[in-house]
Amino acid sequence: MKRTRETSRAAYKIGNSATALGVILAVLERHLSELAEGWFDAETGEPTRAGTAPLESVFGVRDLPVETAAVVRAAVDRMVQDGTVPADEPWRVLELLTEP
Repeated sequence: MKRTRETSRAAYKIGNSATALGVILAVLERHLSELAEGWFDAETGEPTRAGTAPLESVFGVRDLPVETAAVVRAAVDRMVQDGTVPADEPWRVLELLTEP
């Protein structure tokens, strides 16, 4: 981490460590979808490990417009209420998108 911080300080001519860390985090934010490499094989379309994956690494973004979030949330609520997906596994809605 120290070496990465020093590299960002040198690249941007930054004087303090906090600003250098901010640059590192900004670069990470621009490459969120690349974090999928930690759990996903793009060639096979299969996971490379068990467990969970951050949604940011699936979609490449942390946030959605509130209008989109509201539409998605309402759809999830409907599918939970009608039993399409279990209440304790609302992410299963995403699996339904992949069905033919």
